[in-house]
Amino acid sequence: MPDFRGARPDEPLEKRIARLEDIESIRQLKHQYAVCCDNGYDADGMSSLFIPDAVWESNKFGTYHGREEIHRFISEVGSDLVFALHYMNNAIIDVAEDGLSAKGTWILYEPATMTRSEDPGKDSVVITADYADDFVKVDGEWRFSYVRANFRTVANLHEGWHDNPYREG
Repeated sequence: MPDFRGARPDEPLEKRIARLEDIESIRQLKHQYAVCCDNGYDADGMSSLFIPDAVWESNKFGTYHGREEIHRFISEVGSDLVFALHYMNNAIIDVAEDGLSAKGTWILYEPATMTRSEDPGKDSVVITADYADDFVKVDGEWRFSYVRANFRTVANLHEGWHDNPYREG
């Protein structure tokens, strides 16, 4: 975990500023990720945030290798999630010494509306997850290389998440 105790007087100011710029760029990349989800699961926009051989993995929705699989997954999940509002909170971002890779964690809180498989109705859903992401800088821009989403709930709001943290289709 990064050291957050204060200033680093032993490092040159330019290096300290570059680190802060990298952290903010990564934070903005994660916000773009959320915007792509919240605007109808924009698969083109989302897949552009990843390097070509990236991985998106979760305990609830599977694992997808490469931009094409990630694009397909986002397109498909968008038909089930008809409304979503991603709140990405508690970011911790650690940029490697060389400034070319980084790791970040977030907590997701997401109110959403999901379709039901058994009838044409919809459910209000509460989704929560922990994200652990890896990033690489490519041609001066940060991209996702690996996204890990550990979903804690995908629960129907009216049922609550205490007895049934994962809704049935």
